[in-house]
Amino acid sequence: KAGLIETVGSGEPRIDYKDDSKGALKLEPSRSNNLPYAEQFDNAAWSKGNLTVTANQAISPDGSQTADLLQLTSAGGNVYDGVGGSGDYAFSVFAKYVDAQFIRLRSTGSYAYFDIQNGSVGSTINVSSTKIEDYGNGWYRCTVVGNNTNSLAQIFVSDTDGSNTGTGSVYLWGAQLEQGSYATSYIPTQG
Repeated sequence: KAGLIETVGSGEPRIDYKDDSKGALKLEPSRSNNLPYAEQFDNAAWSKGNLTVTANQAISPDGSQTADLLQLTSAGGNVYDGVGGSGDYAFSVFAKYVDAQFIRLRSTGSYAYFDIQNGSVGSTINVSSTKIEDYGNGWYRCTVVGNNTNSLAQIFVSDTDGSNTGTGSVYLWGAQLEQGSYATSYIPTQG
């Protein structure tokens, strides 16, 4: 009810207060997060290009200081991880504006730009669906779903919609790549 992220495996029933102030049971299918270091963009599992990652620079949506700062060093700055698979994949991440207005989520041939300053979806290519959810304190969960033959989870930092140019920074936390046509509750991974 306080707006904290529920986590899988806590032994407590999950209650959703988003649509009902009294709460309702949150029922979801069983899923797996295919990204091994979901909160650690500085980890070697995440390939990096044209940006720097500084770990644990901000309070994340779960209330801990584990959000990473991603700062562009030149145009096209991104982090990515490759995961095999086929079918519908939902790729999501929590993002917070610092001074770069957009992120682009790419899952193989599908991608979408998200305006993390104003909380809206920008340009899209080959997506089944997109979603941006306000988690408070400037955090948004951005999700893109597409049908892919080989999953690539890639996050670009940008100051414009439609191109990966400019300078700036964003906070990121809690990336998730799961097989399915929508994103479920965040599933943390640490290796």
